[in-house]
Amino acid sequence: AFDSVLKNGTLVQASRAANGLLLFRAYRVNTAASAPEHPLNARVGEAVELRGYDLSGKLEAGQTMRVNLRARALKPGAFDDTYKFFVHLVDRSGYTWSGDEGIASFVPMWQAGEEITSWFNLPIPPDAPPKEYFLDLGLYSPLNGRVAIANAQGQLVGASVLSEPIRVAGSAASAVDVSSTHPLENAFLNELTLRGYDLSAERVSAADTLRVTLVWQAQRATSRDYNVVLALVDAGGERVEKEFPMVEGAFPTSRWRAGEVVRDPLNWILPAELSAGDYTLQVRLADAALPTAPVTLTTIHIAAPEHRFTIPPIQNRLSASLGDNVQFIGYDLATQPLKPGDMLPLTVYWRANKAVEGNYTVFVHVIDQQNRLWGQRDRMPLGGARPTFSWLPGEVLVDRYRLPVAPDAPPGLYSVEIGMYDPNTLQRLPAYDDAGNPLPGDRILFGAFQVQAP
Repeated sequence: AFDSVLKNGTLVQASRAANGLLLFRAYRVNTAASAPEHPLNARVGEAVELRGYDLSGKLEAGQTMRVNLRARALKPGAFDDTYKFFVHLVDRSGYTWSGDEGIASFVPMWQAGEEITSWFNLPIPPDAPPKEYFLDLGLYSPLNGRVAIANAQGQLVGASVLSEPIRVAGSAASAVDVSSTHPLENAFLNELTLRGYDLSAERVSAADTLRVTLVWQAQRATSRDYNVVLALVDAGGERVEKEFPMVEGAFPTSRWRAGEVVRDPLNWILPAELSAGDYTLQVRLADAALPTAPVTLTTIHIAAPEHRFTIPPIQNRLSASLGDNVQFIGYDLATQPLKPGDMLPLTVYWRANKAVEGNYTVFVHVIDQQNRLWGQRDRMPLGGARPTFSWLPGEVLVDRYRLPVAPDAPPGLYSVEIGMYDPNTLQRLPAYDDAGNPLPGDRILFGAFQVQAP
């Protein structure tokens, strides 16, 4: 089928390895663009529209999923040949199960309005449990990183976009050969055996997320639905525990077959008040009728962040709030004129009125007098070092940014807008001024600086 299409196309690039092996050919073909099965309606910068994707292959553990990503070029010449589309298979916890990169077209030769189709093969690991997964899609360069993506309403959603949920079925095999960074022997917990584990890090900070990926095997079928408990034990024997449902609650242990192997990534947001020191990491099953002794995995070093409760000198005091718990108390902003392509240094100051339960992303935008966007940074506070759920009541945080001013920004007067949003729902926290009045657009607008002609 592809040969019949390509024979009328124009070869625009071919690439070979050092030994002469053909790596790929890129053709330009004049065909009518059909609608993708699964629309995305997202934009990569101002240059590429992600129209959607098509799926094929068995959506089953141990099989390979085929993804056809459909994009349209809007602005030619925006990206060089280091940029590639990527597709990752992820779950709700953010764990990446597999990924692939596309090399289907030569980016600098895209023409405005041209449709680009890239094919990806995503192996579904045999120990992937039956549950909902997502495709994480975007464009990146090994040299320059990922490109920011906006949704159909023009709101920035981050450096990638998630697909709708994809249901993956369990494998037909009852036992599979799996591996882990840290294999275990004789770690028996009732009907289950802990085959091994992986860790995101062995040195983390209080309030950070520690990812512990456990690899289980059912020795025999069970009627019980176990939860799993992770524990950190300090040198004095004090314990901090967190209980998790197995496989996000989507695949309870009563459904596991004898011999079945299941990989279960767990994200533990560590308490912000943890003291610095070495802790023993343990795991056990939670069941009042059949308790299990904890299995010791390894030693984790916890670093405690510095907590500031006094307000430092601030260049510009400004009081506003985001939701009920986050207060904006001021900013430092360079006043000298900038030129297009310059970086704008900015420091903002936050205070936690109460403990913040959510994990919010800060958006900081450079806008002109017509509210047009000419630069942005979207990230967790302090470059991800202090997520909002780690803030203690009364704590003051100093959050520094370097905002890019777009190379094609016209001369004129610019301002900064800032706020926070939930990265899962893209819903902004409501913004209020010092008198409690709602702020338009759920944003805090401040500062004024000039951009001069280059």
